[in-house]
Amino acid sequence: MICTPETKLPKHLADLEKSGYVFHTTGARFFGVAPVEANWEFCTQYAAETLAWLTKMGFEEICDLCINSNNDVKNMRRAVGAGQWVLIALVKSLQLEIDAHSRMRFRPDDQDNLQVWEAVYNRLLASEPERYADRVDTSGELSAKDSASCGTDVQELNQGSQPGHS
Repeated sequence: MICTPETKLPKHLADLEKSGYVFHTTGARFFGVAPVEANWEFCTQYAAETLAWLTKMGFEEICDLCINSNNDVKNMRRAVGAGQWVLIALVKSLQLEIDAHSRMRFRPDDQDNLQVWEAVYNRLLASEPERYADRVDTSGELSAKDSASCGTDVQELNQGSQPGHS
């Protein structure tokens, strides 16, 4: 299921919509400032089975260099056109992500992005720790191999690279 303000979803998102997993819109589309050619960005609760399903559906891991917050576990992508991607952040707490988004009234510029999100996450975690008690602990699951095995980093995405060219 895709939770998004978009009224019409493109065909390349049909598998996400029918998957049985919950994907929430994030990024420029969430904030209503996305041009037509913008990437489709989502977040979903991290689970090994979700990660396996995304991999099976052709998503590839993006380096941990582009993990945007202490709530992100892994980031995945799949090309959908010339320079356009479906990007999915697998997060420790989907509820924390939803709550943070509901409190944001603007899209932070890229320079301040990490600091703004971390401030919102930290405030939420401090004010209502019991609300996020189900937050996934991935400390035992992720290894140095996980972070070293990815083939793409955030610079490639930001430079408007063509999908399929690493």
